[in-house]
Amino acid sequence: MSLRATLESGVATAFNLVGDLKRTITIREQTAGSYNEVTGGVVRTTTDHTLEAAVISPTAKELQDPAVRATDLIAYYDPNDAPTLAEPQVNTSVLIGADEYTVFRARAIGPTDQGAALLWKLTLRRPSAEAA
Repeated sequence: MSLRATLESGVATAFNLVGDLKRTITIREQTAGSYNEVTGGVVRTTTDHTLEAAVISPTAKELQDPAVRATDLIAYYDPNDAPTLAEPQVNTSVLIGADEYTVFRARAIGPTDQGAALLWKLTLRRPSAEAA
């Protein structure tokens, strides 16, 4: 079994074991659409991607980063659960239940020399906390 296959299997097993940490999240992906000649604006298309993610508070180590706040959330998800979702972008909206968050930081986890991410780590912040 290749290293990539071993890691993919480990990620799948880990997601089966996280149980209570798994939450349904919705990532709102916006893509540029067509140019509107009348208004001079670009019409954006929003696509919702609903998937399961492990959602936790930042660890003590993550909180050593001055940009990370105790009120932030960390969401880990398997990109295979959202195959049509492009790489998550900063400032993308994420819904967890009725609460809206913004992607503050997105990081791919996996062997970078072998292609796509095995796992995505999103640091999420409530928009109201942006001004704080």
